[in-house]
Amino acid sequence: KQFQTVIDRARLFIEQAETRVYVSVTPEQLEQLREPLKRAHERGVAVHVLVYTESAGDPPTAESVSGICHEAR
Repeated sequence: KQFQTVIDRARLFIEQAETRVYVSVTPEQLEQLREPLKRAHERGVAVHVLVYTESAGDPPTAESVSGICHEAR
């Protein structure tokens, strides 16, 4: 429940961003924030995403982050 509060606050900050957004997330969290990140990107906010995966996990594909950020690592 407390972590959902963090996601909710991140969503609010992303929606209010005017110039830049930097997020560091897991693939699951990226999915939870996809729409607000996409809207921010579309309104010209510089969105930078760092995705942490398990050592055996696959990183997101370029296609899966296309349209939601300027940079993904």
